[in-house]
Amino acid sequence: MIGEVLSQARALHGGVPAGDGEPLELWHGAVAELRRRNVLVAVLIDAAASLASGYLGDLAKLLEGEAASTTVHILLAGGENLKAALAGTGLPEHLGVYCTLGAMAPDEVPAYVGHRLGVASGHTELRFTGPALELIAGWSRGIPRLINVAADAALFSAYRANEREVSRVTVAQAIRDALGGDLPADPG
Repeated sequence: MIGEVLSQARALHGGVPAGDGEPLELWHGAVAELRRRNVLVAVLIDAAASLASGYLGDLAKLLEGEAASTTVHILLAGGENLKAALAGTGLPEHLGVYCTLGAMAPDEVPAYVGHRLGVASGHTELRFTGPALELIAGWSRGIPRLINVAADAALFSAYRANEREVSRVTVAQAIRDALGGDLPADPG
């Protein structure tokens, strides 16, 4: 896995020679070359809590010797269970900042969806009805990732149906389609 990432990074960032070898050797060689070129490396790992603990442990090994470096920055994104997933991996000692985005209150969901819609589209010609937003808030339990899944699926369904307003029916069907099954019971 790490070797694949380095191969992709080599292709994307000016042909940093990785060669053959173990992932740790490849990492340190690539970082040394990037440091020589004065290039900043940023790595984003989304849904990091779902990675096997072995991968997280490998990441800690990769960061050994890089603690004082400003060349390599790692951003781990994940749910509320990320901190627990990091325990025992050796990674916490390499991380400087923790930030947890908790669940939103039901009355915060409409503004969140509206903001994301405005940023993504540059305008807000499309809109969600109140009942549609209530369903998203209830189904998602206020978890931003789930809000995004439901809203994105509903927007796509509304687009396919050439609708300018996303209704509760559209949201319910989009959630069913996205999950490949029945609409989950209201978790509230």
